[in-house]
Parts: sequence; C-alpha cells; structure tokens
Amino acid sequence: MSEAPSGNHDSAASSAVCGSCGYPLQGDEVICPHCGVATVPDEEWEGAHEKYRMLVVVFFSIHLLVCLLFNFWPPAGETITGLILIDSVLVVCGLVFAYMLKGEILPLLRWNHF
Repeated sequence: MSEAPSGNHDSAASSAVCGSCGYPLQGDEVICPHCGVATVPDEEWEGAHEKYRMLVVVFFSIHLLVCLLFNFWPPAGETITGLILIDSVLVVCGLVFAYMLKGEILPLLRWNHF
C-alpha cells in the first residue's frame, strides 16, 4: 500500500486514521479520501439506504412524468419552446437534488485528488 501523503493535514485536528492506508481522516469522513475504503464498521452501513429512499422515489417519479409527458402530449416535444421548457424543469430538478445531496457529492469529487 502507498504511504499517506504529507500534505497540509494537521494530525492534532484529526484523531482518526484510515485502517487501510493510514491516511489522517478529517471530521466524520466515512470514506477515506486517499484510498476510498469505508472507514465505518459494516453494522453502520446496514439501513443506510433508508436515508435516500424518498429522494430516489421523487427523482424517478419526475423522470416518469417527463417520459409520460413526451409520449402522451406531443406538443411538448414538437416545438423548441416545449423542449426548452422541459429541459429547464429537468435542470432545476437536477440542481435541487445536487444541492440536497451536496454533503455526499463533495467528498466524491475530492476522492483521490480529482
């Protein structure tokens, strides 16, 4: 395994280290930003999907409504105005979901120093 980089990580501020690579963990990180290994016991992962169940249901309900709109209301897909309107609604929905999940998305974007 590779050694943890000696970046600007203050060891006094970080009391936990990754069990896999030894990288210092900041705050309550559940995924090591260096090697990507889960840092919590398996017992804590059980039932974690319940937190996102409603978000997934709402997201795919919006997707279903857009598909039904295009299939059963042809004017929505025949003009550029209809397409722009539908795309605008989807962009707003995507931004709302991204904002709601920003706590989970940001560590993924930092993972392995992207």
